[in-house]
Amino acid sequence: MKKVVIVLFLLLTIIPLSTAQLDAIDELEQDFKTFVGHDLSIEHVDKIAVIVGERINLAEQTAYSFAAGELPILVDAEQLQDRKENEKQLNKTNKTIILIGGPSQSTLTEVFYSQLTNETKKDYSGIVGVYGFVNGHKIVIYSDRRGFENLAFNAIEYSPLKGLIPDKYIPPAAAGLSVFLLIIIDFITSYAENIIGFIGTKNKKIKKEYKGTQIKGFPIRIRELLAIMGCAAIFAVAITWTFAAGTTGFARILALSMGLSSLIFFMTELIRMIAAYRNHLTTEFVIYPLGAIVTLLSAWFGMVFGNPGNVISEEDEQPGKVYYVIMIVVFAIGVALFLYNFFRPTEIAQIAMTTASTFSLFEFIPLSPLNGKDVFEWNKGAWTITFLLLLPIYVLINFVL
Repeated sequence: MKKVVIVLFLLLTIIPLSTAQLDAIDELEQDFKTFVGHDLSIEHVDKIAVIVGERINLAEQTAYSFAAGELPILVDAEQLQDRKENEKQLNKTNKTIILIGGPSQSTLTEVFYSQLTNETKKDYSGIVGVYGFVNGHKIVIYSDRRGFENLAFNAIEYSPLKGLIPDKYIPPAAAGLSVFLLIIIDFITSYAENIIGFIGTKNKKIKKEYKGTQIKGFPIRIRELLAIMGCAAIFAVAITWTFAAGTTGFARILALSMGLSSLIFFMTELIRMIAAYRNHLTTEFVIYPLGAIVTLLSAWFGMVFGNPGNVISEEDEQPGKVYYVIMIVVFAIGVALFLYNFFRPTEIAQIAMTTASTFSLFEFIPLSPLNGKDVFEWNKGAWTITFLLLLPIYVLINFVL
């Protein structure tokens, strides 16, 4: 009965990793015994060292907590911090090294995984176990699939926040600093708009005359298409730095990010163009210099958070409702991609999820010239309720789960 209650609880909280461990723990322990030469009973506590990845997610933390409750040896064994400087100490030990968290979730796992020889990899219904040797030492790695299939926040290693706060807090701190920068700039521009107004788009006017074409009266502006392409490229650079800074795969991830960012940006703006056309609104997508700066700075700090573009409209029009629906749709796409990546992790799903959820939430901020201000002016209640819902979801899918 107790096991049934635990399974139901974990299913309701969408943590299938722990339920998989409930079913697979016997098989996992047997494979461990075969590889190491002894089981995980407490009398072998002096034969293993455990390193828990600093960046493991909530699902893995829950799974590990359950496993530790069933296997006290994981708690009583030698515990080492997930720090690169501990590599030398581990290379000198005669103990079996157990690493919790995949290469994207643990600094030491990333180090040892690339050096493994005679590697055996097995999937325990969601939990991935890896067994191998590094310089004659036995290495065991346990992680969820995302630990192996998703990208790490590699920008952390180059962040100016490195060493000031724990690594796992750098990405959310970087996003928070972006918002803080926006608030400061918005405050300054409110009193000195004539001095630094060039960095925003709040005073830009829509050009009535344009080079382009029309399809059944639907305007297609060349300058607008170029702006979308430019913004997608800027965002792609930022998100690539977030996930692939300093890695040999930077060019590959940049190409992938460029394609995904372009797809999501064009899809979003096509929806906006159609909605504006049907509602007789005059809107245009433009490059937002401050947004571009914030996007790139946030990536440098450790996590992309921003939007290099912005939509402007006629001063006498109220496009808030249209913007509201569009941002909700794009954010929902981000959530759907997160769920897909949760069960079937891929780099494509991870990058697309981050792109959709990030720039849609950024646009929801009620600061001029972001579209969130138009939404706020259209319906303060709808904006408040929705923002209070979207913000924790964004934090959960990008930093916690």
